Amino acid sequence: MTAHLLALPKVLYIEDNADARTLIARILARDFLVLEAGDPIGGIELATDTHPDLILLDINLPQMSGREVAARLTTLLPETVLVALSAESDEDARQKALAAGFAGFIAKPIEIDTFADEIFEFLHGKRETATNLARSQQNFAAEVAARLEEKVRELTRIIERNTFLNEQNRQMIALLQRRQHLLEASLRVGQIITSVLDLDELLPLAAQVISEEYRFTSAAIHLGADPAPVNGLAFPLRVKDNTLGVLTVESASSEPLSADDQTALQSLANQVAIAINNALLLRDLQKANAELLRNKTFQAIATATGEAIHWVGNKAAPIPASAARVRQDLLEMAQIFQVLLAEKDKTGHRYWPAAQEIFSTLAALPAAEPPENPLPLGLESTLEDLSVIEQSATTILTIKEDLIGPARLRRETDLDLAQLIRQTVFEMALPEGALALSLPDNLPPVRGDARQLAQVFNNLIKNAWEAMQGQSRPPRIWVSLSAEEKQIICHVSDNGPGIPPEILDKIWVAFFTTKGDRGGTGLGLMACMEIVRQMNGEISVQSTVGQGTNFTVTLPTHL
Repeated sequence: MTAHLLALPKVLYIEDNADARTLIARILARDFLVLEAGDPIGGIELATDTHPDLILLDINLPQMSGREVAARLTTLLPETVLVALSAESDEDARQKALAAGFAGFIAKPIEIDTFADEIFEFLHGKRETATNLARSQQNFAAEVAARLEEKVRELTRIIERNTFLNEQNRQMIALLQRRQHLLEASLRVGQIITSVLDLDELLPLAAQVISEEYRFTSAAIHLGADPAPVNGLAFPLRVKDNTLGVLTVESASSEPLSADDQTALQSLANQVAIAINNALLLRDLQKANAELLRNKTFQAIATATGEAIHWVGNKAAPIPASAARVRQDLLEMAQIFQVLLAEKDKTGHRYWPAAQEIFSTLAALPAAEPPENPLPLGLESTLEDLSVIEQSATTILTIKEDLIGPARLRRETDLDLAQLIRQTVFEMALPEGALALSLPDNLPPVRGDARQLAQVFNNLIKNAWEAMQGQSRPPRIWVSLSAEEKQIICHVSDNGPGIPPEILDKIWVAFFTTKGDRGGTGLGLMACMEIVRQMNGEISVQSTVGQGTNFTVTLPTHL
């Protein structure tokens, strides 16, 4: 069966109408191997691949006419017979077909009974000739030229259209790339500015990042509900109905910003406004928290007042008795002085003016009853009483400072911690060689109240010094500073007796003291902890009994 088919003559039918192709294939199927193509280009390719014995061509084809296809096939396959099929049955159509290179012309509709025989005749040498070949060829050439001109015009329009579309695509790609850049830049800017809550840091950082990411010559942020006139483009910074200020940008390009650019920048300005508003809210919250903290501190002071009154009362108890004894001693000394100074020598004595003033003061005082058992008058006793008065008064003032110090309104400035510690140590006047300092220069500053911070280090160093009094080995205190990851770390260490583990956590509690009868108030470390905490810092302690104690103060830097 296959060998039989291969032995049959091959006929290629090029027709865009599927029904027509099916009809011809059925008519010729018994005597021919029929190949089909639905368009001119496909037909030409199939013909060059299969080399059919005869090609049937419909004249009215899309893209190319049957005559144009025939002209191409006569060049590619000069030995192949070409037969035209056309509904145009007039003589002019026949003559054009023959001039294009067709061997014959069959008009539609075809004669089904004789169609196969006609194909056989053309395969066996039948040829039709044009009555006026030269004129027919000339007409065909004119038709081809007209078709070529039409194709050229069509291709020109297509090229122009493609050029226009390419330009549109280029602009669209550039626009999309610009939008992508704006979105990526907006994302990067948003990630940076939303991570900063310090307003003083946020404003210059946001302007710098916007200028760099969007390639502007400058960018600036002006706060205020009614900012001053600015140069360049301005984008309002609004959160809901609240105008915080404007974002201004200046570009080196002479071309104005596109609507997309302005929309993207306004969206960015909205992000900046939200970040600024968050920073302002945080600042207000911090102020409110600081005020609340001060109020809480005063409340704590008020709560502790009952205990403080009892404590201060104990410290103040010796004062009246000591003062009375000093007063009595002075009266007795005045009376003795008056007795010892002989009457005849009064006016001529060199101390008479001073004595006269003492006598006048004594006369103005209420009469003092002489003691039943007068104590021996002595300077040592008087000095001892004055010492008691002085120590009691000092203790009372220390308690007051430890209570009030952390609640005092702070005056914050940038502080050189090394210089502050040097000054504090100098004012303490410790013995030479007792203190070793390791305080590098050029450390970043910290932000805080100099008086309060000096109180912290004064308390820590004083506590260390007092804890080592009476020990056998020479007392030593070490104070060191170092910078680590936006923090300043201070260590205050000693080689004292250490703090027992069971009371290590109690040292921060108000009125707890390890000094016993040495005069500690139990408020110093509590005040230190509160002051450091108000500066967003931390204070901790490590101690080993018999080896010493180390206090660590960690404070944030302020750049």
